[in-house]
Amino acid sequence: MCLIGNDLLYINTNYTTFLRKGAAKIILNKFENHTFFLEDKNSILPVIWTIKESVYKITCKQGNIKAFTPSNIKITTFNKINNKLYGNANFEDQNYYFNTIVKQNYIFSYATTNQYNVRDIKHCFFRNTPINSNSLNNVEFISFIKSQNWNLTYSENSIPKIKNENNIDISISHDYNILALSYL
Repeated sequence: MCLIGNDLLYINTNYTTFLRKGAAKIILNKFENHTFFLEDKNSILPVIWTIKESVYKITCKQGNIKAFTPSNIKITTFNKINNKLYGNANFEDQNYYFNTIVKQNYIFSYATTNQYNVRDIKHCFFRNTPINSNSLNNVEFISFIKSQNWNLTYSENSIPKIKNENNIDISISHDYNILALSYL
């Protein structure tokens, strides 16, 4: 089964986090620091964070119980076409494939274990409100899940899963007023 992960970052409220002294050391490893991101590290750090968070979500599905340490995930290729970024990442000798979309207010990344499936991942975005603040309370999200005849459950580690015979994998993320669902 192909596994997926996603992450969504609202730039306007989170950008200052990445300007803090030492942020680059937490997010980038030595290889990345010297290979890809020599220029303007502050603007690229939120992007790299979302990529690595997407990969981390997959590693949790694979049994990784280590805390999220972004510098342990190594981006091995990094390409850009317009506002879309794509490439490969590696964690403990496993390869992952990612795409990232940078919009005016959001950065959205998704990753997969199979490079041939990265284009097939579908996405839905739902508006969050204080009442609909997460997937368990978001009426639009729950309605979509029901319309697909999916049985949504969560593992003991709070990883969302769809129980059915089609082996659908999903990933959920939310930030500020958007909830993002990716599925394959």
